[in-house]
Amino acid sequence: MPGRAAFAATTDGKGVEYDSVATMEDPSIRVLHFLEAVARLLIDNGADVKAQSKDGWTALLLASGNGYEAVARLLIDNGANVKAQSKDGSTALVK
Repeated sequence: MPGRAAFAATTDGKGVEYDSVATMEDPSIRVLHFLEAVARLLIDNGADVKAQSKDGWTALLLASGNGYEAVARLLIDNGANVKAQSKDGSTALVK
């Protein structure tokens, strides 16, 4: 697809390789696509999408609270707890 980044993950311990990112004009769009690719790589390699910090924060709470819709959807599609709540009462449901 024109304008979209093409990402390829390696499993040889060298990290994430990506190409075509430079073709996107807006740097913030490149960052969002990269974050989604990293989240997908982590999930594909067994990351626990339901994990919570000692304060109750989850990846879904952070993604939704910071406006990373694509990452939030990816987490939900892979079983993230949409009802999770941090110790301060924050939830993934943003007002």
